[in-house]
Amino acid sequence: MTPRSHTIGKSAAIAIVGAAIVGGALTGCNSSSGEVSTVSAPSTSYVDNPVDPAQLNQVLDRIAATGLPVTGRHDATAARCPAAGCSSAVESDQVILMQFPSTGRAQLYAGAHPGDFQVVDLVLTFPAGTDAAQNERYTQALQGEMR
Repeated sequence: MTPRSHTIGKSAAIAIVGAAIVGGALTGCNSSSGEVSTVSAPSTSYVDNPVDPAQLNQVLDRIAATGLPVTGRHDATAARCPAAGCSSAVESDQVILMQFPSTGRAQLYAGAHPGDFQVVDLVLTFPAGTDAAQNERYTQALQGEMR
């Protein structure tokens, strides 16, 4: 019996080198600091918008059906949304209902405006000087409609 050589064949050596190169490319290496970082897939932006903008008036209709007044309604998208970042808005004498492109954006807006009420991607705002007890009734009505 003849002893086997302990050398690797040419194709095996190429496979090992190829695997090392691919492995290095997939994990990435920052040579200046020696840190290894992973390559992530590009992120995709999704819009979380469960309420159709055309339905803002229907939401206000349901609030009005609870016995709360919602008078003087008009589309306020052009007047309010450029500054607020909302996608649509309806204003009445008692409340302003704004819809945002995502729940997160609605949360950010409501968080920056004390007294506003946010549920899902909607923010309910009240005109200056309105009664806090009445505002609470509107927020409860909106919350009840969104369940």
